[in-house]
This record gives sequence, structure tokens and C-alpha cells, in this order.
Amino acid sequence: MVARLFATVSFQAPPHRVYDLQLDHWGICRTGNETFQSMRQRLESDTGPVSKWFESGRNAFYDNSIEGVSELHVQTIPTSSLVYYFSLSFSSTIPFPSNWPSWTNDAINSFPVTIVDFTRHVLRSIPLLNIGGIIEHIVDGLVHTTGWVVLSQLTSLRELVRWATEQIANRLLHEMDYNVVLPPPGEYLPRKDVMPLMLPTVYAMGGQDLTDKQKDILGPNVGNWYLNDGIVNTESMRGPDDSIVRSVDGFPASNPNSSEARGKYWHVGVNGQMDHADEIGIFIEQNTVSGSVSGTINNH
Repeated sequence: MVARLFATVSFQAPPHRVYDLQLDHWGICRTGNETFQSMRQRLESDTGPVSKWFESGRNAFYDNSIEGVSELHVQTIPTSSLVYYFSLSFSSTIPFPSNWPSWTNDAINSFPVTIVDFTRHVLRSIPLLNIGGIIEHIVDGLVHTTGWVVLSQLTSLRELVRWATEQIANRLLHEMDYNVVLPPPGEYLPRKDVMPLMLPTVYAMGGQDLTDKQKDILGPNVGNWYLNDGIVNTESMRGPDDSIVRSVDGFPASNPNSSEARGKYWHVGVNGQMDHADEIGIFIEQNTVSGSVSGTINNH
């Protein structure tokens, strides 16, 4: 699938491409008068340029993994005592709602089986309860109790969504032979202004738990790896090594020429108004950029 996409995007010469992957030096481009079918077959080959590129570890897929992030930090050249370093992080997330929304009651009432009918049928299946009108007394009590209030006290909205994703949606997809697994909800949701193509990745990364191996790689100060800009985890943007990363609030503005100002990464903070596409200059929304720049200046 990736090879076919790469063939489609890279078939034309660079000036005529909708988006330039800039992977021509790997052979991921058209050679001579090669037909599209021939190019696609070459790229799809197990020994083709796409496989070599992917397995090399010299790509963003690996660099943005926990292992890749750790290696990049180790391989970063030492800072120079003659250079000022500034870093800026980005996040395209908002917290997953902790409170049940106001429309929950309407949603539950629209469920194919009402909570009252469900309870009545369950209770009638219990012989000891099915006497003396006890069931109707219980059901009458439920009629006067808002179902979603009870439900919201028993579980969180996120856990309900997780259950629906894992126990219903993913099982249904599996039974229908779809090779797709929907990510469970995490601590964060995408901001509404995120580029639509990245909405699924923001959502998935916002709920991707670290494995024990990944936690060991990151060390004791793990940080929050759920925050992301749609492609990259926010936690990895501050700088290569925490030992040389400082908050910009501590920058010696009164004496910027001092040795304390150089050779360290001064972290400006987390920008919450731009996604990854905005950062690298693709499909930029001018209002977003203007707002984020002014916000950054005002805040720092």
C-alpha cells in the first residue's frame, strides 16, 4: 500500500508533484521512460527501494518511534558554547472530557432497548423477584431516575467509549475480515482545527500506552508521551538531552552574552495552536499562524 502511494506521488518530475517526498536519492522516483506499472512493481518489490528505505531506520517512521527518539538524542552532536539554542514544542490535543456531556440522556433514550424495558426483562427472568409486583415497583423507580446519571456515576465516558471500541467495533471489524483495528480512546482528543488527514493520528497517539520496554528506554523521567502534534510526540521536541534543556523563563536576558546563555536549549514552551502540517509549511492557515505567533510572543 505504501509503495503504491509513493509511486503515485513520485511518478511526475519534482516540479509537477502535488507533494514531493524528496526520496529520489533512494530510487523512489521514475527512472527514464518507465511506465507507471513498471515503477509501481519496482517499488513494491521486497528488494525494492521502498523496502530498503523503510528497513534502513533512516526515516521518520523510525525516528518518531521511542527507540528512534532515544537514538537521535544520543547521536546529537554536543552543543557549542558560541551558539544560542531555542526550541519550541507543539501540541494538537485537548483533554478527553471528564464529565458526561449534556446530550447523554438523549443518546441513552435513543438506544434500541430502553433502560426500563431492559431492566423489566432481566428482572422477570429471576423467579424470586417475579412475585407480588416487586418488578413493577423497581421499574417505576427507574422511570423516575435519569439513567445516564446512574451510568455516569458507575463509569467514565472514556471507559464507555473504550468498551464500545474494543468489545463491539473492533470485534465486528475482525469478524468482517477488515484488517483494521480502531485505537482506543486515550487521555486526549484532537483539536477541531487539526488538518483532517491527521485527526486519526492525533487521536491514536493520544491513547497509545508505552510498553515496559519503551519506559525502560526513556528512563525514570518519562514525561507525557500522549501529547502530540499529529505526527510527533510533544515530549520529544524540547531538546536532545534534559541536562542541557532550560525553560526560557530562566534565560539571562540582562546578560545575554554570558556563558550561561549559550550552549543550552532554551525551551520557549508548548504552542497549542499549530499542528504538524502548519509547522513544516504545508497547507498553512494564515489565521492560525498569526494567532500562534502573537500568542507565543505575548506568553514569553
